[in-house]
Amino acid sequence: MPSDTVIWNFDKANWELYQSSIDFDSVTLICDGDNEPDIDNVISVVNRAILHAADLAIPKKRLPTNKFPIPWWDDELKAAIRNRRKCLRLARRHPTLDNTIAFKRARAVARQMMKRKRREGWSNFVSSIDSSTTPGEMFHKMGKLRGKYTPRHIKALRDLSDPTKLLFDSASMSNTLVTHFTNVSSNNNYSDVFLSHKEQCEGNVIPIDTQYDAEYNSPFAYDEMISSLMSCSSKAAGPDGISFIMIQKLPTSALDKLLEIYNFIWIMVRRSTVRLKITSCQS
Repeated sequence: MPSDTVIWNFDKANWELYQSSIDFDSVTLICDGDNEPDIDNVISVVNRAILHAADLAIPKKRLPTNKFPIPWWDDELKAAIRNRRKCLRLARRHPTLDNTIAFKRARAVARQMMKRKRREGWSNFVSSIDSSTTPGEMFHKMGKLRGKYTPRHIKALRDLSDPTKLLFDSASMSNTLVTHFTNVSSNNNYSDVFLSHKEQCEGNVIPIDTQYDAEYNSPFAYDEMISSLMSCSSKAAGPDGISFIMIQKLPTSALDKLLEIYNFIWIMVRRSTVRLKITSCQS
């Protein structure tokens, strides 16, 4: 039974086509009088442009539900296995000397290729571990190495009100997680002594005199954005269907426009903070 989980197949992506298909020309941040541009609309235009280019240049694949994914299993090995099975069927149907030799040759090629792919997969696995690998990533890699692969996406959750019932839709699972974490962090789990101490500490006002002209409040630089993007190694797509690697592979002109959007959002946040501070002082 095919899986409903469809993901981007970045291994077969045509990044040149992707970069040439990116069109941010319709993205504008020009203010019209006193009206500021609708940032939600701007982000929607950017998302549509990225997804349109991705649909043209990046194929998709389905995740199997009945077996674990094998990192080193690729199309070349699939073709060799398919040819071996084809030769086997032919040799069984017509057991001639030529067909038998062809089958043994195809079997030897498939075995040799599988050994080579395994060796290359192990080499790539080892080379992916360095001093920057986090403990979580390391445990995840070791689990895959031991054959205990655990998908990072949640497929089902038990209903808190009825443990015999399973929830499969995203909305119900999200509400269940929210309810669970709310109960975990609820004040009902704390003693009266701690609650009294907590209320006293939360009543203390922490004076914060933010300097809006300080260096840490300045607009983001291009190098800062690139450095942050390069530190993102996850290929999983977010709720909008966009992965970090799609942003990393954007052409320079698109990255410049993206930086402009980030700085515009940052300026809007600073303005709203200033207005909030002035309003609180006047009151």
